Amino acid sequence: PKWSVGRDSVENVIIVSHGVTIRAFIMMWCHLSPEWFEVNANPPNCSIIRIDDSECKGYVCGGYSNAHGLPISLKDIGIKEDPRLLELQRTRSRRFRRSAHEYQWTIQDTEAAAELFSIMDRDNSGTVCSEEASDILGGDEDSNSILRKTAELGPITFETFVSILHKESQMRATPIQYCEILSLACKVARGELGKLEAQQAYLELVKDAHPAPTPFQEDDESRIV
Repeated sequence: PKWSVGRDSVENVIIVSHGVTIRAFIMMWCHLSPEWFEVNANPPNCSIIRIDDSECKGYVCGGYSNAHGLPISLKDIGIKEDPRLLELQRTRSRRFRRSAHEYQWTIQDTEAAAELFSIMDRDNSGTVCSEEASDILGGDEDSNSILRKTAELGPITFETFVSILHKESQMRATPIQYCEILSLACKVARGELGKLEAQQAYLELVKDAHPAPTPFQEDDESRIV
């Protein structure tokens, strides 16, 4: 332990005390939070808790019950994790998952968005109104963010259009590049594909981007033995 530097003769220390004092000592020595102190009960009589340096390793002897004086099995006793530490770990995990799955908008996505915007902008005004968006995209305001925004804001510019799509790409995970989805929307808008054909093409793109794993073959030379 750190405190024993220069004291070579000291290898182990035994502390005998009462339950509340033991919990308080572990909390302070192991740098645990007050929440840890609250969620853990006092150690049973004659129980033994092991601490290595400043890490609590848990019970090595369960001690005896107060009611009947019977031995307590280690299977029936334990020390709970620090709630504050668990919450910190969950927060970090959520942040990691968000960053790991965050979609990276590309120049190809912007180019495909420009093509779709030009198709919707039938009067070449440089803006798209709710009627133009509805004619091309269909659906309703609840399921389509473009229709919802054009209804709320009125005609939108290309910059606003891209901003909406970019925000949507961050909120909804897509299995393929956004430009591929927008390209299919352009083909439907130009009448080159029907909606059912576009849906099938979308599924094929997803299938190509995420092929199913090859079944294990008995004679596969690359298998691990």
